Amino acid sequence: MNFGAIDKMSEYYLANMTRKSKGAGGTNSTDFFNAISAKAAGRTTGMSFQDMWQARFPGAYYHTMDASNIPMGAWCRNDYPFEKFFRNDLDESILGWKPSGADPAMASSGVQSRLHSIAGQKAIVVPPELEEKMKNDPALARQIMEKVENYIAMDEATTPDRICSFLIVLDKNGEIARCRASSHGGNITGPTKEEMQQFWAEQVAKRKRRARYMEILEEGALKRSLQTEANIKAHGKSVIDVEVVYKTYQSANYKIVPDNEAGCFDIYNAGGERLGAFSYEDIKIRQDASGKQFLISEHGTMSYDALVLDDELKEALKSAMGKDELETEALRGYTLYTHSGTGIQYLIREGEEGRGGKVLLQSEADIAKYEALADMYFNQYSNLIRDKNAAYIWADLEIKGLAMRAAQGYLSMGFDGMSYHDNFDHMNSWSVAFSRTAYKAIFQYFQNNRINLEEIQKFSAWQQVFKQMGIGYNRIN
Repeated sequence: MNFGAIDKMSEYYLANMTRKSKGAGGTNSTDFFNAISAKAAGRTTGMSFQDMWQARFPGAYYHTMDASNIPMGAWCRNDYPFEKFFRNDLDESILGWKPSGADPAMASSGVQSRLHSIAGQKAIVVPPELEEKMKNDPALARQIMEKVENYIAMDEATTPDRICSFLIVLDKNGEIARCRASSHGGNITGPTKEEMQQFWAEQVAKRKRRARYMEILEEGALKRSLQTEANIKAHGKSVIDVEVVYKTYQSANYKIVPDNEAGCFDIYNAGGERLGAFSYEDIKIRQDASGKQFLISEHGTMSYDALVLDDELKEALKSAMGKDELETEALRGYTLYTHSGTGIQYLIREGEEGRGGKVLLQSEADIAKYEALADMYFNQYSNLIRDKNAAYIWADLEIKGLAMRAAQGYLSMGFDGMSYHDNFDHMNSWSVAFSRTAYKAIFQYFQNNRINLEEIQKFSAWQQVFKQMGIGYNRIN
């Protein structure tokens, strides 16, 4: 049975974190910027704006106050206490904050440590007047939610290789009055021209697939219309409308819900946890050399859903689609890895090492190990990680080889840089950029050399490593 794929897309779309549902029958997962994101509006009927926001972005913070008039001179400073919005105990004293000295540089270790403490998180501030309007006008709430989603998606698209955080402030009319977006992670220099061209090419291809599917739907509608006319002529009445392409199917441990408009299945486990969205055209078995089978659906660069296929899920998919067998092909373009510390497996698309991956939770034991790792980050680095959701992010990154714990802080690494974040003294934090070709060598060093925990946090120790490996680097701070 699948327990979900914890997908913290650390470089292009660090967004999809599926966790066990904490509420009866509820789901707690994000599905950020992929081919079926437009479905959200249709699922929010009867929900409050806060419900929509936190269902769309589980773990995101929601505050009710009018912060739209915070002076821009204060809001744009690097020492503005933006991290307070990523807590549940925010109060209106934040509205009167005033600087007490010179504005620190963005690259300073203090500012960078505060930014890293909110990595991958989201918060929104809604004026009471607007909240009341949306309670009385669900259509307005959905409209504003769509606007916010589009804003986040467009911003993410311009930095598709970073871990992004968002603080959004709405005014009384539902407009975005203030926003702070920060990005974190390995790609210090930003995406290459080739990567951006690939990203946009995939978006065009995705739109073409969507357009073709709509053509199929329109052709089906025309056929039904002609059939209805023929029935009326022959029998004096129409017959029951033709059913949609697929129906919801439920087995003991899986629920498969079709979205015939978007052309994909949403798959849930028995606990109501959403496991991912899978395009109809991707419902096939991908098998690796060991015989392990996967269900994978790609949504663009660094965005894909993946599950390990067990017999029950295969049978459920066949039943949902009315097929005797599913197409089987060799797994190509992906590699399955196992994290040495926990034994949890993760899948990485070739060419995207150091920029993400899909963590696969396949048992209760996997979940327990994942929770324990998140607890270590949350408890050991309380000055850096003030929220459990952030702890899950760092646990996910460590499993994928993109983070490592030390005695006083932790390392984060991407395909062209690494940083050390000190839990007690931000002056000891540092960041370094290196060439993209150096990542694999450094990653391998991570795996084969268990550096002393006291040494791992010292830049001088890494200077020696870089020298031994012949790797050039640039110290950022």
